[in-house]
Amino acid sequence: MTADFASQRIDLAKEPDFRLGTIQVRPSARQIESGGTTDTLEPRVMQVLVALARKRGQVVSRDELTETCWEGRVVGGDALNRCISKIRRLGEAKG
Repeated sequence: MTADFASQRIDLAKEPDFRLGTIQVRPSARQIESGGTTDTLEPRVMQVLVALARKRGQVVSRDELTETCWEGRVVGGDALNRCISKIRRLGEAKG
């Protein structure tokens, strides 16, 4: 494990809360709040959301997401696609 990898790894318990537009994201609780409703995300989906939010508009490669969210383990494309799909659906539903 490289120092760069260790600094990028996402520990949800230590991630600060943040906003994405009208959505309040609470990584440590794995929750997003918007319009008076709260949704709880799966841990891996929340990690991917945090990884994308950290880059704020920059392109994030699949390799970066694998390193950051799956600790460099080899994962199928379906796992990553499923997480991205869930995040997109939440974005569409929450605005």
